[in-house]
Amino acid sequence: VEGGRFRGIVEDIGLMSTQINQLDGVPVTVPNATLLDGSVSNFTDRDFRCIEDRIPVVCDDFRILPTLVDGVQGILEAHNGILQKTEVNALKTKRRSMLKVYAPLCVFDG
Repeated sequence: VEGGRFRGIVEDIGLMSTQINQLDGVPVTVPNATLLDGSVSNFTDRDFRCIEDRIPVVCDDFRILPTLVDGVQGILEAHNGILQKTEVNALKTKRRSMLKVYAPLCVFDG
């Protein structure tokens, strides 16, 4: 959860306050009035997680890069834990196209 200047995992919600374990491991007791006074983001209540990664490649022959990119793309498309094009389109329809989410894509950037 993230609210105001606090970000972490909710440990306990009480009548007057909420116990949050911050990402650095420090526990914090936040008055519920503080959380209710502003916006709170619940990161566990979402349909997907965005991942962007860069993989450095060192090779003697750059002609293999298209084959490498195609291979990684194939792995992404075969992985059942990654949203595929039909699932992405369904999410966009569900959210009335107000969502920036894309099917997996491997590209060479260099």
